[in-house]
Amino acid sequence: MTPPRGVPTSRLLFRDIARLRARLFDRMLEPHGITSSQSSVIAHLVAEDGLTQSELAARLEIGAVAAGGLVERLETRGLVTRRTDPKDRRANRVHLTDGAHSLLTATADAIAAIDAIAYAGFSAEEVAVMEARLDTIRGNLHAALAASSPRDAAD
Repeated sequence: MTPPRGVPTSRLLFRDIARLRARLFDRMLEPHGITSSQSSVIAHLVAEDGLTQSELAARLEIGAVAAGGLVERLETRGLVTRRTDPKDRRANRVHLTDGAHSLLTATADAIAAIDAIAYAGFSAEEVAVMEARLDTIRGNLHAALAASSPRDAAD
């Protein structure tokens, strides 16, 4: 009997990097009273204010209930408001408040600090090459998803 194949190191590497970045991001955002998940909602609304909760859930790749919880916590803090969609009363559109805009600088600063930590010891050229290679990997994965399901490739 052949022993089972181990988990490829690259899978662990990508997963560890993403997990560690997320933990550090949460730690840096903690003084501002938001989580990385909540900052993702804000980022999507900065790009397109007035998304429905369902649209947010799809963009965040989470369930509708989880998205509703994120929006509810942000609403409690006064960072977003929910308004009934005038064209579809069953849907709520989520809008940023002025309070959310004040967090954008803190979020951008945290991302810059994490990048500085992560890229320590790399030259600007090495970082550019690495990011280009990672972008190629992302493109390859998107293409594979598009080939298997048109819905999955929308991200």
